[in-house]
Amino acid sequence: MKSFKTFLNDFFSTIKKNNIKNLVIDLRENGGGNSQLGDELLSYLISEPFTQYEKTLTKYSDTQKHFTKNLTDAEDKYRQNILEKKSGTVETTDKSNSLTFPKKLEQRFNGNVLILISGQTFSSAADFANACKYYKVGTTIGEETGGSVVSAGETIQIVLPHSKLQLNVSTSKDYNVGARTESRHGVKPHVKVSASKALDYAFKRIKKLEVSTN
Repeated sequence: MKSFKTFLNDFFSTIKKNNIKNLVIDLRENGGGNSQLGDELLSYLISEPFTQYEKTLTKYSDTQKHFTKNLTDAEDKYRQNILEKKSGTVETTDKSNSLTFPKKLEQRFNGNVLILISGQTFSSAADFANACKYYKVGTTIGEETGGSVVSAGETIQIVLPHSKLQLNVSTSKDYNVGARTESRHGVKPHVKVSASKALDYAFKRIKKLEVSTN
């Protein structure tokens, strides 16, 4: 996280210094990862306090407790919180008040942002794209994301006793900002084009903007 923060600070400083007005963020083959990295990037693009998630539903179970108890890299506070919950309990966590604040005006990018997405955009990458669309950061281009706006959150691993196959089982459900209970779709692009042609389309769009402003 620390190295990513340093990278973004240097990156956007360079953009400012060189007076770059167009930014393309390519998420077409991004399977996701750490949503905190998305928050850090969004803080350079959004002018108001924001959140990527509306709420999270978590269901606690004996299986989850057993898995968490044996996690060697879990924080003690995180582990203890799960172990203290009653099995079968479903807990709703409101994320609308846990806001991330944007960078100072002089640090933020105020140019044209184009976000490329596809059916191979999943998890936190799709969450990031959804936040960009919800907060009107820029224009999403390509195909509907594979990651849904209501999706599986934290997972635990279970090994089947006979086959020894490992299963990943979700213990929570995340609702992206702006998503509703009935939402059963990915992030739909503003401009629908083949994912393979999304970058070419973005470049042509930028050239048109440059011509119109000159």
